[in-house]
Amino acid sequence: MAAFAHGERIMKLKKFAAFASLAALISMVTPAASFAAAATSTGTITVKWNTQATATLLLHTGYTTTFAHSGVAATIKQLQNGGAGTCQASDPTNTDLTVDFGNVSPDSAANVTDCLEVGSQVASVVTNSTNWTLTQAATTGYPAATCSRNPCFRLCGYANNGASAGKHGAFPVTTANITAGSVPSSATAANAVTNAAMTACAADAGNAGITLDGTGGTLVNGTTGGTVGYTTASPAYIGMDIELLIAGNAPTGQQTVTETATLTAN
Repeated sequence: MAAFAHGERIMKLKKFAAFASLAALISMVTPAASFAAAATSTGTITVKWNTQATATLLLHTGYTTTFAHSGVAATIKQLQNGGAGTCQASDPTNTDLTVDFGNVSPDSAANVTDCLEVGSQVASVVTNSTNWTLTQAATTGYPAATCSRNPCFRLCGYANNGASAGKHGAFPVTTANITAGSVPSSATAANAVTNAAMTACAADAGNAGITLDGTGGTLVNGTTGGTVGYTTASPAYIGMDIELLIAGNAPTGQQTVTETATLTAN
């Protein structure tokens, strides 16, 4: 029995030694660091850029429903305001980037003659800006002569954006009256606007026009209409009819005025 007990103790010692050897082996192949909590550290950088405004303005005259010169002589409407002044019935030169009222005759008394060319001008605005303004003014050639109804001549602009049958829309054009990629029809508002005085450009049934002589006027501003950026695939189109006001007994002579449209993208 004593020999058996001694042998059992020897077996237990051998098993213990085997377990100890296995534990030592495991500790050798498994680093102690794997049992420790991970340590992390972070840092930050700043990434900056400033995207610049881009803007492209293109113009055509004598348009109808597309952004192009129609090739058809634009119709000119007249209002005599009780006088005998006359306008030509259509644009005589029919040339892109030119609005030609041709031969006009003032009233021999004091009545103003109004000549409105339908589809005078259409502008295409391409910009990434959501704060842009489109203005237009006479920059050279505007006659300085004075008449009984000072001045002798006046140029007024009336919006085709937002127009309804027989009535123009209002300037400045609002975002609601700009449909991206859609050219406003020049045929919607075919009537001349009654301007019986030369002091300002009259509204068309409550919708304001703009003066295109002197300091000019604003077609679109950055707080109402110029609040959307327009890509090359969907430009903003602004259509306008131009009306020439002729004072009674205005002087004779050829008048050639340069109108400059300016797109400012902020």
